[in-house]
Amino acid sequence: RATLDLNSGEWVRLFRLIASLQSLLLMMEESTYHRPVTVQPMGSTSKYLDAKGLVALWREALLAKAVLCGATRGYIHHPQLERFREHPHSRSAINAYLAAIQDEATARGYNFNRAKVGPVRAVLAITVASGQLTYEWHHLRTKLAVRSPAVHARWGELAMPACHPLFRRKPGPVASWERVSSGKTRRSVY
Repeated sequence: RATLDLNSGEWVRLFRLIASLQSLLLMMEESTYHRPVTVQPMGSTSKYLDAKGLVALWREALLAKAVLCGATRGYIHHPQLERFREHPHSRSAINAYLAAIQDEATARGYNFNRAKVGPVRAVLAITVASGQLTYEWHHLRTKLAVRSPAVHARWGELAMPACHPLFRRKPGPVASWERVSSGKTRRSVY
């Protein structure tokens, strides 16, 4: 039987390593999270996501930040980045978006690296159309029904989610850049 003789700082590092490995395992558990096409960036608050969705949203928002900062050549034309590109302070906006995701992760006991967020400043809200929120909510609920029935049941009666703290709802249709599947038109989903 082996024992570990670690000081308190070494225990903290060990627990952080374990938490990071748990997050990595969550990401790898389902193959749909190997490509950034799931929920990024979402208009509703991240509290509605299951663990896999929260980790995927974090990763995809970090990718969005890299794109907005010019640190990557991929995904530079991703249509969902329009929300941030149209903001007068896009880098501050993505940092505020990431900070709220990191806060939700911390509240759940996850260890998302706050240093990756960057400086968080007060920024103007980004408006999101009610039709877009409805579309994203329906898409998320469909995924949760299959992937995480308990989380789906928790939010089953909720007709419309609360917005992410960075966003403000306004009347309107699904965004023009959204790919609406199964033959529905943008006007028929809200």
